[in-house]
Formats: sequence, structure tokens, C-alpha cells
Amino acid sequence: MRHSTLNLLSRPWNPLEAESPARPLRRPRLAAVLPMVATAAWAALTGCHSPYVAMTVHNAGAQPVSLIEVDYPDASFGIDTLAAGASYHYSFQILGSGPTKISWTDAARHSRTSAGPDLQEGQQGTLRATLSGQTAIWQASIRSH
Repeated sequence: MRHSTLNLLSRPWNPLEAESPARPLRRPRLAAVLPMVATAAWAALTGCHSPYVAMTVHNAGAQPVSLIEVDYPDASFGIDTLAAGASYHYSFQILGSGPTKISWTDAARHSRTSAGPDLQEGQQGTLRATLSGQTAIWQASIRSH
């Protein structure tokens, strides 16, 4: 479809008209696409993913707890309040090595702290801290990636 220059300038640009009929649209060749498809399939089949820890903080007490902070190597996360019987789930990637720790304020406004397991960069698995009265019970199922 040919238009005069004046006609093209007076109308909004249309990408379909911009294509030259002398040069048809190029379609990707199978040889170019096949390596990308093969790589994506290999990653899906081998379970290629970043290692992470799925953390659960559970309040097993009869009263809510507040100002919960979980420290792990090179980072931390916090929870404002956790009701009695409630759980909070959080996933993180370990980017250093070192200890874990949980701090919280109980219903009587006493600050509590409990040391957890040491973690190493590249590990993955599950970690659970169950807050019960004045203590925290840690359960870990951590392995190297």
C-alpha cells in the first residue's frame, strides 16, 4: 500500500503501514529457537531454582505476642503482632553464614530472645520457631543445595 508523503504526515503512524512490502517480516528459524526451548525444558526438568528457607513462626501460647524479629545471616524480618495459635510464614535466601535468633515481646510486655541454629550460605529447607510462654522451640530441616 503506497501513500504520498503528505498523506503519511497527516495521519497517525501505523506500524503495519511502515513495513515495506519488498521486505517481508522475518520469522525466527527453528535453529535459533531450538536452543532456547531446550534450555527452558532442561531447567524445568532439573528443578533449577535458587535455594531458600521456608520459615514459620508459630505462637503456641494463649496470649498474643508482639514485636517479633527474626534475625538470620545478613538480614532479618519482623512481625507486628501474632495472635494466639496463629502462624506466620516467610521465605528467605541465605546470603551469608551465621546464627539465627528470634526476639519477641510477650503479653506481660517482657522481652524474650531465643537463639536458633547456625545457617550457611546456599542451604535450603524449613525452619520453625514455636513461641511458647517464655521460650521458643526451634525445629530445622536444613540441607546444602
